[in-house]
Amino acid sequence: FRSLFTIVGFKCEPGHSWGPAVRDHYLIHYILSGRGHYEVGDKQYELSAGSGFLAAPSTVIYYQADQDDPWQYTWVGFNGA
Repeated sequence: FRSLFTIVGFKCEPGHSWGPAVRDHYLIHYILSGRGHYEVGDKQYELSAGSGFLAAPSTVIYYQADQDDPWQYTWVGFNGA
């Protein structure tokens, strides 16, 4: 068994975005403050503090911090057999 596990935090600039793109590992984001937008498949979500979202391997996602109240989040990334 081999795995990678990382925990990181990030305070975004207004409008900061990632994607649309895919990851090669799982990534769980938890929003600490602020707001942002998350898209996966044909679904779109407006998220704020206390919410979270998942990036699954090989799944196209897009997310963007709000222009007026950009989110601050922490994330956990992992993969393994």
